[in-house]
Amino acid sequence: MSAGRLAASAALLALAASPVMAQGDTAARFTQAQADNGAELYRDNCAMCHGPHLNDGEFGPSLNGARFKRQWAGNGVGGLFAYLRAAMPPTRTSVLKSDEYADLMAFLFQANGAKAGDKPLPDTAEALSGLTVPK
Repeated sequence: MSAGRLAASAALLALAASPVMAQGDTAARFTQAQADNGAELYRDNCAMCHGPHLNDGEFGPSLNGARFKRQWAGNGVGGLFAYLRAAMPPTRTSVLKSDEYADLMAFLFQANGAKAGDKPLPDTAEALSGLTVPK
């Protein structure tokens, strides 16, 4: 098994082990600046597989709408963060910095209906561990 596949498998196991949390006060928050930067990062690093509209890529699954929400909404943001860092982009994992992955997640949350606020999304696994992906 390649190192990239091993890391992606470990991240998926971490996600599976993370409990689904109640939405309440644990929903992740982000700023508009993070979402805007994340949109740019998406265009440069993700659109080639997932498509320019997040759901029309030839190689990657849809990152907005029902599929994304079914897989991620209400789950721990830490699991999504770990998965992205370990597996995305597939041929260039770890090319982005932690704050860029946080910005990318902010963009995905906004694309799936979450509203930006004034509190930035953290960029460490520890700080993200108690947060859930917005529904």
